[in-house]
Amino acid sequence: MKPQRVLVATDMSPAADEALRQAHERAQSAGALLMVCHVVPEPRPVNPLFPAWTLIDGLSFPQLREQLLEAVTERVTAVTGLAPEAFEVVIDEGEPYAGIIKRAEAWEADLLVVGSHGRAEKRRPLGSVAQKVLRYAHCPVLIARPQSRSGQVVVGTDFSDPALPAVAMAVEEARSRQARLTIVHCVDVQPACLYYTSIGITEPAMVELAMPPERSAEVEAAAERQLADALKRFDATGTGKVCWGPAGSCLVEVARDLDADLLVIGTAGRTGLQHVLLGSVAEEVAVTAECSVLVVRLST
Repeated sequence: MKPQRVLVATDMSPAADEALRQAHERAQSAGALLMVCHVVPEPRPVNPLFPAWTLIDGLSFPQLREQLLEAVTERVTAVTGLAPEAFEVVIDEGEPYAGIIKRAEAWEADLLVVGSHGRAEKRRPLGSVAQKVLRYAHCPVLIARPQSRSGQVVVGTDFSDPALPAVAMAVEEARSRQARLTIVHCVDVQPACLYYTSIGITEPAMVELAMPPERSAEVEAAAERQLADALKRFDATGTGKVCWGPAGSCLVEVARDLDADLLVIGTAGRTGLQHVLLGSVAEEVAVTAECSVLVVRLST
């Protein structure tokens, strides 16, 4: 499952520099090709109040393309230490997120790397370009954030088919990094709790009503067995962990407590209107996690 073609998007910002570093690391580790994509926004409509803006925009792509190629190449070399011949730079024009996705599809990239706006404690969401790329990309997407180098990879699983590629990729990541692997299953009792709240039960005991202690122990034991089976299936060494609560927040919390370098999550999401299948959990994790997040789609 090692990537053969890694595409990284850059707007030459500090967040994009982190994406460059992590894309380079993955390409180098896998012996993969590396492409760097910069998308120039399309010219804006003529503004009668500020005609100079239109002039600058009109010149940005056709007249400055060679300068942009040189600037991006210099930036990649400065950030990664790679020689210019070790990677390919492409300059495209259009809506940035759409241009990135189009280029990734045309090049048949099997990993797309984008930067994030920053760490979650600042309460800042993903940048709009990164979030749209995450929603509509055809391949796995890595949201790159600064790494702690703790040597810890976390993967979430609900034991469904869409989760299997994520577990497989997390195992590969842990092996290539020589990192510890923690595989997490979250048991969400919220739907039952909401039911009891709806009929007027608001006491803390409603959780016990929703899931009696003896049943909770059974559920946790069964989940632990399945986690062990999942590790065995991929011939992997790791730690299984069962958490109680909403999957998104639980996974983010586990990754934070372990100071993880990477959090991996799977999704059955497709592109286009079927993005709804990406799932709120995958998007919540990508937006709120403090570490890098790798979202892996089920192959179709």
